Amino acid sequence: MTSLAVIEEAARETAAKVVKTGGKSKNFESRAVEALAETGLAEAIDPSALLPALLAAPASLANSQVASDFSDLQLILHADAEVEVQLLYWLTATTSVHNHGFDGAFRVLSGRSIHSCFTFDSVWSDDQGFALGSLSLAGAELLEPGDVRPIRGGFETIHAVYHLGFPSVTLLVATARSQPKAPTFEFRGRSIAVDRSRIDLFTIRQVQALRLMARTGRPFADQLAQWALERGPAAAYWALRGLDADIARLPVEALRSLEGALSADPDFARVLDAVRREKILARLVNLRASVADETARLLLALFMNVPDPVAWGPVLRGFFGGAPDAAARVGHGLRVIFEDPAWATVSAEASRADFAATLARVLAAQLAGAPAGGELAALAAHPLAEFIGLTATRPNALLGKAA
Repeated sequence: MTSLAVIEEAARETAAKVVKTGGKSKNFESRAVEALAETGLAEAIDPSALLPALLAAPASLANSQVASDFSDLQLILHADAEVEVQLLYWLTATTSVHNHGFDGAFRVLSGRSIHSCFTFDSVWSDDQGFALGSLSLAGAELLEPGDVRPIRGGFETIHAVYHLGFPSVTLLVATARSQPKAPTFEFRGRSIAVDRSRIDLFTIRQVQALRLMARTGRPFADQLAQWALERGPAAAYWALRGLDADIARLPVEALRSLEGALSADPDFARVLDAVRREKILARLVNLRASVADETARLLLALFMNVPDPVAWGPVLRGFFGGAPDAAARVGHGLRVIFEDPAWATVSAEASRADFAATLARVLAAQLAGAPAGGELAALAAHPLAEFIGLTATRPNALLGKAA
């Protein structure tokens, strides 16, 4: 059985190596990468055997834990004034696009993952943890057990990880939480950054008042538009999120009026687009929950976390490793996805079949490392492309028109 005492000692050695390696001549994340690659901590951990051993955890380990919803199991193995070492188990496949308030590094222990990195160009922000801008894909890769990647606090590392294992397990070395480097943001749609710890609570109370108006049969759409335009993009975002079900029940003309009032301003148009993209992501998350086929889950991961088909190729080739049946497995995965009953709510069967065929040609070209310019253009132009998040801003974000 895994010895927690051995793991704790290895975690202490890892933290000590981070502090000592190179003194101050190397930045923290570089030292963390070296420590995770070179110490025996990873080898000391059997992720499966650790779970029952944890039920008899020593007091030293019990006393170091903190409240957190980061991962399905976050176990702090060591914490001191400078370094924290964590073990993370992931059943939930996808982390949101996010940054970190610390410097450090992570190492994959078990399960493969798709790692997507982004940049965010901010154009507007307030003092309550809300920013508007443009989120752009910087790169995507397939991570295997043993891979180590640095984390730089602030907006230098903005990423998302889609865990293909069940569970996936990672080790994290980070600067102590008593020394935060920057606020932590979630990036929503492709245009909004939110620090949930700084949400204006009175704005939320006003959204709740609007919801009460809506659900007790009182007119609210005009008041919502006026209030949102007066309060700004952050208020508009929280209102559109909090009143989503109520807005969906409005008559079409009321929807058109509300959307027209908000979309006339570029900042509010960004909010509308972010809300639309979040709905798309939620649809894909729900679809993923009903899909067990490994290749189908890989494809859904690409649709959710890698919004540029050109970047799919290296991930696909790394995943299949030249397997002769790769194209056939991709074709089967697409059939699993597009035969799911959930698609019936957004498109006709003929449109789905045409879109799946176009996707199959793009994916085959990416697998082969061949150019696919014409097919990529056809994919982007297809009405269903927006349902895997591939299109630019479109009208009717609130109307949610289907192909």
